[in-house]
Amino acid sequence: MKGDRVVGVCTSGAYGHATGKSLTFAHVEPGPTEGLEVVILGERRQLTLLPEPAWTRPTLARKPER
Repeated sequence: MKGDRVVGVCTSGAYGHATGKSLTFAHVEPGPTEGLEVVILGERRQLTLLPEPAWTRPTLARKPER
């Protein structure tokens, strides 16, 4: 939401244990991203769009082959 205007829809959400944050996947209209909110269980919460994944799996170092 941007003010009282709906600008997108959340498709899913959950608590990210690896990040320690609540995460959601959403489709949002193009445009300014400041001041966006999401309504969760009837309560408005500030929304931050992430430019990159919230978490990536650590790279497993491969041992050189002999």
